[in-house]
Amino acid sequence: MANEVYRFRFGAFDCWSVSDGEGEFGAEKYFANAPPEALRARLDRYNIQGDYVPTPLNCLLIRVGRRYALVDTGMGPRPGGNTGRLLTNLESIGVSRREVKAVICSHAHGDHMGNALDQNGDPTFPEARYYLSVAEWAYWVSKSSNASIRERLQSLSTALTLFDHDTLILPGIRAIAAPGHTPGQTALLIESGDERLLYTADIVAHPIHLEEPSWHIAADVDPVLALQSRRTLLLEAARNRWRLFVYHFPFPGLFRLLYTSEGFTLMPG
Repeated sequence: MANEVYRFRFGAFDCWSVSDGEGEFGAEKYFANAPPEALRARLDRYNIQGDYVPTPLNCLLIRVGRRYALVDTGMGPRPGGNTGRLLTNLESIGVSRREVKAVICSHAHGDHMGNALDQNGDPTFPEARYYLSVAEWAYWVSKSSNASIRERLQSLSTALTLFDHDTLILPGIRAIAAPGHTPGQTALLIESGDERLLYTADIVAHPIHLEEPSWHIAADVDPVLALQSRRTLLLEAARNRWRLFVYHFPFPGLFRLLYTSEGFTLMPG
């Protein structure tokens, strides 16, 4: 990727979109219930020739006062892949791992938390508190059979702070419930003066989800609830003219939404 760090100002906050690289996911996983012919037509419109969808990993870095907060950690290094770029890109703007004092995790999937621990199983950001919703922790630790996610969370437990939704995690950063993709998924509403920025987490994973909002992701734990969260939050963002930061959309992930009777229109933000 030619550009992997993008700095922008949001109200009183200095912010950066910091790439962890780009993965690939199967189209049948991104659009699990899509009719094959309709899906092929949509993929062709985006010049996706095969069955794998290029998937950016845009992490959000925010300077809150004198400290840095990171939203999601990326996938981390994968053999033969183009991921694991986050730490190098942070270093390129002079931010060391120890300078990150807060890591907010939207949910526990590996493409968002894969870089939360280093190769020794220790927190990648040793001076940081990690933040995760109570509902997300409860599901993966007590109810899910996914051992790798459970073990990752348990390894972070001494550095982890659990929060309820509709609360301020840090000044100006509010946790918004966005369940469905995972039971405790968190979107973030970042507030400064009259400005609002919605960090969408995985309520959408590709612009096609704006055109076909009923096409759900195979990893959605509750597809019906995921669709409800998608529509509710995107409509609110469009009606209130919030900016969006979208983790899996083309870098740097900043957009605005317009909603008309014909549906959503994505615009640079």
